[in-house]
Amino acid sequence: SAIMDTFHVETAPGVGTAVIMGKVLPPRTVDWDAPSLARVAAEIAERPPQTLSEELHRQNQELLRTLNQVRKQQGDWEQLYREMEETNRDMLAVHDALSDQNQALGHSEARSRLMVNEVTDYAIFLLSPEGNVATWNIGAERILGYTETQIVDGSGHIIFSAEDQENRIPEQELRTACDTGRVEEERWQVRRDGSRFWAHSVMTAIRDAETLIGYVKILRDVTGQKMARESLQSAYERERHITEVLQSPMLRKIPADTLPGLLVETFYESRMNEAEVGGDFFDAFTLDSGRILLAVGDASGKGLGAALRAMRVKELLRAAFIMVGEESPQQVVTRLNSYLCGVQYGHSDEGFVTLSLVILDPATREGVFLCAGCEPPLVLRVNGDAAILSAPGMPLSIAVEAVYEAHPFALHPGDTLALMTDGLTEVRHRGKFLNYEGMVELARTRAAAPTLDGMGKGIVEGARAFGNGRFSDDVCLLLARLS
Repeated sequence: SAIMDTFHVETAPGVGTAVIMGKVLPPRTVDWDAPSLARVAAEIAERPPQTLSEELHRQNQELLRTLNQVRKQQGDWEQLYREMEETNRDMLAVHDALSDQNQALGHSEARSRLMVNEVTDYAIFLLSPEGNVATWNIGAERILGYTETQIVDGSGHIIFSAEDQENRIPEQELRTACDTGRVEEERWQVRRDGSRFWAHSVMTAIRDAETLIGYVKILRDVTGQKMARESLQSAYERERHITEVLQSPMLRKIPADTLPGLLVETFYESRMNEAEVGGDFFDAFTLDSGRILLAVGDASGKGLGAALRAMRVKELLRAAFIMVGEESPQQVVTRLNSYLCGVQYGHSDEGFVTLSLVILDPATREGVFLCAGCEPPLVLRVNGDAAILSAPGMPLSIAVEAVYEAHPFALHPGDTLALMTDGLTEVRHRGKFLNYEGMVELARTRAAAPTLDGMGKGIVEGARAFGNGRFSDDVCLLLARLS
């Protein structure tokens, strides 16, 4: 307390220990001229110099150990860079010297060496305006293989590959840092022994007023992270391929001659800019009685797991109607839900499944509908009206005691039945969802299309336009009309 104005330790469970030190310094003039230095020297001379030096050194060492612990725990260079800047402001450290644009390069070198020489995980070095190496820390020696005497005063271009040197990448990097103040990039760098490693680097220009006096470059070997990213990307691509193979039969167009008395068109599209496809599915088949079952659903999650759940539910739905019969669709869905809840028990990663189901008799034009957490079916009347077939129901595989009810409805000649997942209704524009009501209005404006296929494409493209050309989720739409 006799040396520092503020010095205390704060510890929080699960967070860690914070060491807080602070020193109130007298106001500094813009330039470190001789009178300014004399005043600082006189102020320091009034205190026991040996004690002050030892205490500052001890506190800097303790601060370095704390920063090393943070660095190892975070593993994130950007976070470390910010923490080092904030923690060491107005201390005798490298980032104090770098952020103070009113000091000459010689002063910056002296201050930088107090900290950077003991950092081993990062190469930290200063470059002259021409790109020659001015300082070289232990981390740079460890990562790049050059000792300080071997590289200081030499060109910093030596750590770039021959290809980059031929393409004048080092000069471009210096020019960008000079023009913008900072340049950050990842590229191959070369060690003294000729081996390569993938480096993440940040280079900052140092100025004295308007005069460029050099650059500081902080570099880290991230070859392991690059290999991990590439391995992960390869795994994503393999999983996506398997998922698409699984989805292909589930999303295949329904042949026109398989559903007597009914025209059906289906539309599916994966969301854009995503590595994984989803668990949306549709189905349509004729029951023993001649009635036709139509269904769309969505297994929560993305990728292989969601596709497997969707495929399982689609096959189980067909099997359940064979085993239980078609007279009680609510009983079929209830049994399906019980089975899925049993499968999921103890496996929280299984997720849930939404389902919208319709059974229609083309001869009588009458049918029943049932919903399990999915968007309700929509009937677009030939006169332009829209009827929402609302039937609240809990998604499948959430609660074994869930109750599902089937409700009657009727179609008239020329009416269109639409079943969809939430990829259409949840398309966004400036944070605003299209919502179900917006989708209904969109469908009404496209209902006059001459063909069912044209109507479906118009709905999908209209939703895409609302979302500025992209979907935030997979889109699945089924349209049916009496033939």
